[in-house]
Amino acid sequence: MPGVGINIGWLSEKDDAAIYQILQDSLAAVENYTKARKVHLPFVFLNDAWAGQKPFVSYGQQSHNKLKAASKKYDRSQMFQRLVVGGFKL
Repeated sequence: MPGVGINIGWLSEKDDAAIYQILQDSLAAVENYTKARKVHLPFVFLNDAWAGQKPFVSYGQQSHNKLKAASKKYDRSQMFQRLVVGGFKL
């Protein structure tokens, strides 16, 4: 199954907001294009996901619910969801 990867690089921190907007617009355009042609796959590969995406949700509701249940069972205080900096959260 073909996929799309977008790779953006920039030099200055002052350009962060503009670059993030370009990335969001590009992802939205790809999503709209694939949905219009009925070839859209909602799955987001974790290693390629952008910080603004929610890759765990793309695994499907049943899988996402299982992940959340495991998180609540083995991390009752939700320390990893609240205190670990970075990464994708459930």
